[in-house]
Amino acid sequence: FELLTRWQCKRLSIGVTGFYSFIEEIIKRVPSTYQGLDEVDGKTVYKNTNGDRAIVYGVESNLSVMLMKGIILSGNFTYTYGREFVDNGADDYVSRIPPMYGIVKVRWNLPKTKSAKSYIEGYIKSAGRQNKLSDEDVADVRIPKDGTPDWTTYNIRGGVILKNTYRISCALENLTNEEYKYHASGVYAAGFNVIVTLDAKF
Repeated sequence: FELLTRWQCKRLSIGVTGFYSFIEEIIKRVPSTYQGLDEVDGKTVYKNTNGDRAIVYGVESNLSVMLMKGIILSGNFTYTYGREFVDNGADDYVSRIPPMYGIVKVRWNLPKTKSAKSYIEGYIKSAGRQNKLSDEDVADVRIPKDGTPDWTTYNIRGGVILKNTYRISCALENLTNEEYKYHASGVYAAGFNVIVTLDAKF
């Protein structure tokens, strides 16, 4: 089930969503064989099977406040927890549950002109350490032995819309060149990078 609450006034908006899920026979990966082999090309063979009962619950919140004309502070935060109840063994965490995650943004909408609208925005993304690992997670080569480390990136972007037709934007991401990856991802995220885009509609 899910519960949502939201409050809004002229300058402030707050929202909180909570959820609680009951899962019967949760799908999980377990070691298996392929043509009698438990490894192929040096990799363990797995198959999907039905597990036992599990619960997954969490909360997501967001906030937006206008600090002054044209300047908006906003952010969101998420937390998720999952637990599997094993009938014939020790209880376990649900696999690949994401860690705490949040983003905080400050946006400045510059004064409009007759032909253009523009903005500048700085934002911070951050994720906590995830060391609540299931047996399946521990065996997953994509997840470090002691769990996925926490990380934080600092970023800035801006853009301009010309005559409601052309949109030009530029983003500088991961300004500190942080080495990080999302939990259970097989690849690390990009280091410092620049993204420039141009859109046009007719």
